[in-house]
Amino acid sequence: MHYLVLISLFFSLQAFGATLISRQFPSLLIPVSQDAPNTALGTQYTGQVAIRNGSHQIYTEVLFDIPPNAATSCNLSFSISTSRPAPWTLTPSPPFPGPFIFNISTLSSAPNKCLDTWNHRPSVKDWVATVEVKHDGSVKMTGGKVGCLKGQTANFLVYPGRAGTMGLEWFEEADPVHGITYEMWTDE
Repeated sequence: MHYLVLISLFFSLQAFGATLISRQFPSLLIPVSQDAPNTALGTQYTGQVAIRNGSHQIYTEVLFDIPPNAATSCNLSFSISTSRPAPWTLTPSPPFPGPFIFNISTLSSAPNKCLDTWNHRPSVKDWVATVEVKHDGSVKMTGGKVGCLKGQTANFLVYPGRAGTMGLEWFEEADPVHGITYEMWTDE
């Protein structure tokens, strides 16, 4: 059993000797709501993903402006700061069965903050990660590795990972790191 934990830990770490050279925060967070299917909600300072009774969903489109860089590997990360609390809400309040689960996938094209709605938005391309968030702020991410897009935009969709009634809203912060980020690493 201990070997499985060690193997899992080994594969989840960046390559030995890797150095974080840049952490990018979203340039755009654009919610799209199933309850307002033709309304463009524009860009926000908070990310939101929700589902109520299997419908009434809210997704968030995320755009990162990636600078030219020397990265050899890149990944998405999601964190909730618990050491110095930043604004976030997980609903419903306990008790509810298990953590809140959401997925992150790439988008076929860049989101448009003025035009995107539930009914008019880029299509989902490829799964990138599944994220579990608990009420204590602990986060478990499966996946997350992405191609290093140098001098381009990286476009993602955050959406519920299971049916039920759950929601997560977070405010993006740099200090402490809180929310979704795009990390660039280089081997030394």
